Amino acid sequence: MKDVRKVDAFTVDVETKAPFPLLANELLNLTIMSKAWCEANNAKEASDLKEKKENHANRNTNGTGPFMLKSREIDVKTVMVANPTWWDKPKHNLTEVNFTPIKSDATRTSSLLSGALDATVNVPLQDVQRINSSGAFSVVQGPELRTIFLGMDQFRDELLYSDVKGKNPFKDLRVRKALYQAIDVEGIKRSVMRGVSWPAGMTVAPALNGAPLGQNTRLLPFNPDASKKLLAEAGYPDGFTVGLQCPNDRYVYDEQICLAIISMLGRVGIKITPQIEPVAKWNIRLNAQDVSLYMIGHAGLPMADAYAVLFDTAATRSKTQGGLNSGGYSNPAFDAMLPKIASELDPAKRKALIGEAVAIERADIAYIPLHQQPITWASKKGVELRQAPDNQLRLWLVTAP
Repeated sequence: MKDVRKVDAFTVDVETKAPFPLLANELLNLTIMSKAWCEANNAKEASDLKEKKENHANRNTNGTGPFMLKSREIDVKTVMVANPTWWDKPKHNLTEVNFTPIKSDATRTSSLLSGALDATVNVPLQDVQRINSSGAFSVVQGPELRTIFLGMDQFRDELLYSDVKGKNPFKDLRVRKALYQAIDVEGIKRSVMRGVSWPAGMTVAPALNGAPLGQNTRLLPFNPDASKKLLAEAGYPDGFTVGLQCPNDRYVYDEQICLAIISMLGRVGIKITPQIEPVAKWNIRLNAQDVSLYMIGHAGLPMADAYAVLFDTAATRSKTQGGLNSGGYSNPAFDAMLPKIASELDPAKRKALIGEAVAIERADIAYIPLHQQPITWASKKGVELRQAPDNQLRLWLVTAP
C-alpha cells in the first residue's frame, strides 16, 4: 500500500503502489479495533510475542462480531454468546456456544458419540465409519485448500543429510523425476488416507482462485522401473541415502504418509533416513532450511488465491518472498511471472499468467505434489456446520435443531 486516507467516519481510501487485484482479499484480514478502547486500555501498539511483551488486547476482547465472549478457562472451556447488537442479520440460530478442547482423538470421538459434544471439527479418519453408523451423528468431508507435497534441497552443492558427497543429486532434474515416479499417490490414498484424499498434479489446490485446473493431473505416471532408469542415467544405479524431514502432528496422517513414501523410495534404491518430529521442531527446520527432502503443505491462505502458494513456496527465497521455499528452488523465468500476476486486473489474463507460472514449476519438478488432504467434521443429526475448504468454522452460519 502507498497510502490510506480517512474520508469520513465509515470510509477510507486505499492507494496502492501498483494495480493489485487481491486488495480486497488482503483487507479482509485486517481487523478493525475501537480507537477509544485501544487508547483507554493502552493497546495502541502491537504486542511483540517473540519478546513476550503483551498488551491489554492479548487477553481481553472488543469488537462488533456475531458472538461475544462470556467466559474463558484456558485449555478447559471457552463460552461465547450471540451478540444481540450485531450489525448484520444472523443466519445462525445459536444462543450460546461452548468450546471444549480435547487433545485425544479417541476421547474426542467418544465424547461426541456419548452426547457430551454436539459437534467436532477434528475427526480422525479411522473413526468416520463408526460415527456414520451410529445413526445419531453424521460426518461431512471435503477437500481442504491445503495441498501436501515434498520439497527437495536444490540450492546447496552438497546435501546436509545424504551419503552423496561433493554434489547434490536433487540439482539433477532426472533425480527429481525419479522421485516423482517412485511415489504412488493413489496407493497413499488407498492405503494411508482410507480413500479420502484428492491426488494432486500441482501445488495449487484446484479450489483456489486462479488455479489452472487443466494442470491438476500427474505430470509423470507412477513407474518404479522408469524411476530406476532415471537414477542410473543420473549416475546413481544403486541409488543413494537421504534424510526425510517430516512432522508427526501437523497434517492428516503426516507420519504415516512419510513412512509409506520411505517404503516406495526404497524399492527404487533411495534409502531414507527418517527424521520425523513434532511440528515445533519441524517448523524450526523449515525456517532454517535445515532440510534435504521434506514434507510441506500450503493452503493459499489468507489470500485464498493461487498466487499465495506460488509466491510463498516457489519464488526465489529472499527477505520479501519465498518464505516457505525451504529447498531453495529458483528459476528466473518463474520469478518474472510473479509481478505480472500480482498486478494483472483482468481475471482471464491473470489466470493465464498463473497457468504459465505453474507450468514452469511443474516442468522443473520444483516439488512433488501428493494430494489435498480431507477436512473431516461431525455433528448430531440436524446440526448444519457449513463446512468450507479453508477449514474454518463460521459460527454465524451454523444452525441447530
